[in-house]
Amino acid sequence: MHFYPLQIGSIPKHQFYGQIQVFTINAFFGWFCGNQKVILLQQIFKEKLMEESRLQSKFEGGVLPIFLFCLWAPLLLTITLSLAFPFIICTVIRWVCDNSIIGGKHYRFKGTAGGLFGRWIIWFLLSIVTLGIYSFWSTRNQIRWVIENIEMVD
Repeated sequence: MHFYPLQIGSIPKHQFYGQIQVFTINAFFGWFCGNQKVILLQQIFKEKLMEESRLQSKFEGGVLPIFLFCLWAPLLLTITLSLAFPFIICTVIRWVCDNSIIGGKHYRFKGTAGGLFGRWIIWFLLSIVTLGIYSFWSTRNQIRWVIENIEMVD
């Protein structure tokens, strides 16, 4: 193998820069052509996009509640020895539902911490008795309970 005085690894420097130029040109044209296609599609389907924009989904929650939650939730779990877990779950899900618009519709979480607490204790004890095997079903049951307690407002 012949080594050139200016090389990067086993690739001569002039070949390396040539490969970089080809890659850069391809990336630029791919990006440019991709953007032109998107602009063309937006112009062609502008009316369709405007019609569908009424049904867009968005989240309107801010950063401050998330920051405050990250401060008080671990503290509350520590103080209550994790007995406040259902309350925290319900609080977070209620906040997410109150700040979400899905398909142009508002949603509300009607579940309560008391409603989840009894189920959570049973699921927790069954997970301990079955050495963690029931935790798969308890996770599924918790998700099911959450979904059953979300209702459309609009």
